[in-house]
Amino acid sequence: MKKYLLFAVSAMFAANVCAQELEDITPESFDFSKKEVGLLEPDGVYHGANIQVLPADGNTAIPFSTLFETHGRRALFIVGGGQYSNPETSHAKNLLAGMAIVDLGGEVGKVLAISGHASAINGKMQELYPEWTGEIPLALGEFGWGNLNWTTDPDNTPLSEDADAFNIRCRIVLNVFANEPSESENIAGPIYCSTATRDIKPQGANGTNEPIKSGEFIKRYEEGDPMEDDFGNLIWDSENWMVYEFDTNVSTEDGIPTRIKWEMQTGPMANATIFIKEVKFFNNPEPVDKEGAAARKSFIKLTPDPVASVNNIEAENAAQKKVYTVSGIEVGNKAQKGVYVEKIGNKTRKVVVR
Repeated sequence: MKKYLLFAVSAMFAANVCAQELEDITPESFDFSKKEVGLLEPDGVYHGANIQVLPADGNTAIPFSTLFETHGRRALFIVGGGQYSNPETSHAKNLLAGMAIVDLGGEVGKVLAISGHASAINGKMQELYPEWTGEIPLALGEFGWGNLNWTTDPDNTPLSEDADAFNIRCRIVLNVFANEPSESENIAGPIYCSTATRDIKPQGANGTNEPIKSGEFIKRYEEGDPMEDDFGNLIWDSENWMVYEFDTNVSTEDGIPTRIKWEMQTGPMANATIFIKEVKFFNNPEPVDKEGAAARKSFIKLTPDPVASVNNIEAENAAQKKVYTVSGIEVGNKAQKGVYVEKIGNKTRKVVVR
């Protein structure tokens, strides 16, 4: 019996030694935790699915390779149709007004927040966290079709000699708030990888990789049924963070770099805020096949801390805060249940205390 036990332990030890760890090859510029709180400027806003910039004469597009070199060989691009020919177009301005690094504190820390112009996130934060005194910026208006693109560092992008061996793992950690969460409507994605030669890896991932739904970020009972508030609305779960992973590869030199390409669902996003904690690339020394490369989702619990968020974007002076009833009578606080109007400087907002 002891011999069998010893053999089992030895086998487990050998398996652990043989299993090789993923190597993080994410460009440092994608580390949101090291960025300053405030509006985030992408490295470029360009026209066309292949990331190209049209010169003033509108004739010959500057090739991706030349454009990429000007941005330190690793970049976050926003790409779209004619609405995104440059950062000064109305669609680009609308979107950029709602992209910011915000500090949610606690186990979450700094994240990239992308807010639609009609998102009710600030009111929801105020309701969930009475100490919240910052504001997450919202888009100015509709921002049309487009996608977000995070590229690998070409000096650190591993090639795969086998086109069917996927040795690059992509990981995004995110949470989604929606005014009206939906378990059927796509809020983000599909998300997949596209190489410099526009090869979708794995093939067809742009059509098969799982999209993300806002209803995946709601509070649920232990048996899985969704919780509802007193008015029958689904309840956002700010602690429920999705880990979205898939695998890809680059099998030819001219395909370097590859990029995570996140197609924005601009209709649903108008009424939502997406929080992105991580965007990462890993070199996997044990590549997977096409079936294993498909997108998969898991969830982790990360708790934000509203007290750490008071310096968010436009931190407001709590000493200047005044609270009124809906009839205009000033009160000292919001201790009683009801609807109040809160005024800080020249800003006002409605607060519901239940």
